[in-house]
Amino acid sequence: MVETVEANSHRHGDVRNRGGFVLSALAGGHVLFHWLIQGFVVLLPEIQSTFHLSGVGVGALVTTRELASGIVSLPGGFIIDPLRRYWGLILAVCICGISLGALLLGLSPVYPLLLAGIAIIAISHSI
Repeated sequence: MVETVEANSHRHGDVRNRGGFVLSALAGGHVLFHWLIQGFVVLLPEIQSTFHLSGVGVGALVTTRELASGIVSLPGGFIIDPLRRYWGLILAVCICGISLGALLLGLSPVYPLLLAGIAIIAISHSI
């Protein structure tokens, strides 16, 4: 019976190697990625009231996020593409960066630390 199961798995291939699975995983991951990144906008009113920010202060948060992301995106692509064999390590470092930035956001008692957390998250998700 074990031989039959092994023969069937070799004959049909691993489900993770099928086009539909890969496409679904990529699409789902992409949706989740943008959902988490755009969730920041939902938090802005709470951040504004907690830190007693004006509209300019909130604008500086969004500007910091967009500038950090934009500055890293183009050169990051050129640097990361040749390092494709280290993709798993790069992904792990980016996930750690997002986690560190989120920790800074959650624990930040002052505005500059909040800006640093936002920049770290933006840089990590841009790579």
